[in-house]
Amino acid sequence: MPIYICRWQNGSFSAVNARSREHAILLLSEIGNAEACDLFPVTDFMVHFRLKDEADNIEGASPVELQEFGGETLDMLLDRVYPEYGKASMDSVEGLTKDGLMPPKKVEEVRRNLNDALSAERTRQGAKKTLELRRFPRFPAQLSLAVTVERAGEVAMLQGVSTDLGEGGIGGTIDGDLEPGEYVLLMIYDSRLGTQLVPSAQVRYRKDKNYGFAFSDLGPIEQANVRQLCGRLMS
Repeated sequence: MPIYICRWQNGSFSAVNARSREHAILLLSEIGNAEACDLFPVTDFMVHFRLKDEADNIEGASPVELQEFGGETLDMLLDRVYPEYGKASMDSVEGLTKDGLMPPKKVEEVRRNLNDALSAERTRQGAKKTLELRRFPRFPAQLSLAVTVERAGEVAMLQGVSTDLGEGGIGGTIDGDLEPGEYVLLMIYDSRLGTQLVPSAQVRYRKDKNYGFAFSDLGPIEQANVRQLCGRLMS
């Protein structure tokens, strides 16, 4: 399976191993809606991580940190994902003397140009559509999912099954039509754990029968119940 690169509008990027573009969008829904982003496959992708010298975060801490990208991978990032920064980086090479050194004044100029390029990359695609990244991770979950929606005074209940769950929302396949922006009432049931949740939510994403919902107006008890179910899914 190829690696897909998703360049988010805020300048971040994600890499995901997926069967197709549609599969990549589904996997990336854990982070945000990748449909509006620059999403493309690459054949070569190499990244190296180093083990940290000490733990810097006791909550969900990663034991490693990025050390460097492979040469071809870095070239791809500077050419396709961050062209403004890539150009500024190439221009900085022209400031080197024959012996490979750079005058102090030129160093400050190059640093300023690189910082300007970083600022440009953060906003280069942001004007098209604001990206809303998820505040909470999603966990794979096959749960019974029913959606109640009211339209023109009539109430309809649609049936489906979830694909993932997080403290901020749920994704799933629904047999019926819903429109992004609609507010609905969900009924989430886990027969294995005997747990049922009934949160209000907004439709935030649709691709064929695949939907993404963001929970809305959760009270303290509802939020605690969702958090507890997510904890069980992690274990």
